[in-house]
Amino acid sequence: MKKIFSKFTRERDVRFQIETSIYLENGEKFAQKRPLTDSAAPHVAALYENCKYFREKGVTLFTECEPFEDGVRFPFVKGVTYYTQILQAVEDGDRTRFDGLLETYKTLVEESCGKEFAEFETSAEFEAVFGKIPELKEKKACRKLDIDLTLDNLILLPNGENRIIDYEWMFDFLVPVEFVYYRAALALYVRNGEGMNAFAGRDELFGKFGLGRKEQEIYGQMNEAFNAYTSGGEKSFHKALKKYAKKSHTLSEWAKQSCSVVQLYISEDASFENAVCLDFEAGEKIDLQIDLKEFKDVRMIRLDPLNVPVTIHDFSFFFTVNGEEKRVEPIGFRHNAMMVYQESYVFAEEDPQIIWDIPEGMKPEKLHITYSIGEQEDGRTLMKAQMEELKAKEKKLSYIEGTKAYRIFLEKKVNAVFGGEN
Repeated sequence: MKKIFSKFTRERDVRFQIETSIYLENGEKFAQKRPLTDSAAPHVAALYENCKYFREKGVTLFTECEPFEDGVRFPFVKGVTYYTQILQAVEDGDRTRFDGLLETYKTLVEESCGKEFAEFETSAEFEAVFGKIPELKEKKACRKLDIDLTLDNLILLPNGENRIIDYEWMFDFLVPVEFVYYRAALALYVRNGEGMNAFAGRDELFGKFGLGRKEQEIYGQMNEAFNAYTSGGEKSFHKALKKYAKKSHTLSEWAKQSCSVVQLYISEDASFENAVCLDFEAGEKIDLQIDLKEFKDVRMIRLDPLNVPVTIHDFSFFFTVNGEEKRVEPIGFRHNAMMVYQESYVFAEEDPQIIWDIPEGMKPEKLHITYSIGEQEDGRTLMKAQMEELKAKEKKLSYIEGTKAYRIFLEKKVNAVFGGEN
């Protein structure tokens, strides 16, 4: 079993601090969630209990999980998120598809709680998490509502089925269904504000979920209380909003924000749980020079090039052994970039990572890492460039295959392999 990705949520209250990892076992990928503290064990265990609850009710939308070591594990789901589909509709200017995807999403949200609805009534348990909000009385609500069922946690599979890949936040008391719509619209808007405004303004977007200005204010207060609850009382709504909002800025603007950081983890094993973490201020040009001589046995290096989705260019990673500087070639890294093109990496994940597994017996003395932070549109530009390059290669290949010389060559190869048999 080989761990290929990990993400820690230590910014939360100790009751909710977990590790989410992806690992490879016998050629298959699995996702795992496990507690980082004893206090977080019930939070992780609830995932399996919720999975069983809906399975017994015949609701098949949730990706099934099973107990594994001290946590739970899920099969790695392959497909396209509704978030990606929505962005593609926006880029194509396809309003019909955009509206259709939102309607499908709303239907799936209702199906996710078994369509067992009731008029909302507050409770002590609800107020402990979301506060006292009298305006919610008689709103359409249900128990076991997936609070974090945003567009990027819902995936369309190749066979046309849908799966929810994250259902960490569920409660046994009534929660208004509109709150899930609010969080989905908020994440979509603040992550892509500039692009969304050109297609559908904030009020229009929220209006598609039936949320006017008054509802936005009410659910905004509720969301603030929820974020404070998960962070242990910190006024974290604005912090969370900034985390999303950084994505709608240009990368040069991100670099100017004090909350944008570059992190380097130095670990003696593959877990990174006890790794040394070095923080660096983000700028448009990154130049890191690290002395490793003070570390006894470094086995793995993890670079988080920024703490938000990002495209980086001119990436180079050098290490020094016995006074000689050498470069790690791209094939020597593990990463969660959605695309690598020449010396550019496009990261869509909120926690970009590039990992170097140090070869057995090697003791690097220094690291020298450089790259530049691109602009928001660079990812799409690179993808288009790569597609054009592939098309050009396909066109060239088609031309070669159509030549007489190629046909003669192919005929000779076939005869050589099969002895001229018909």
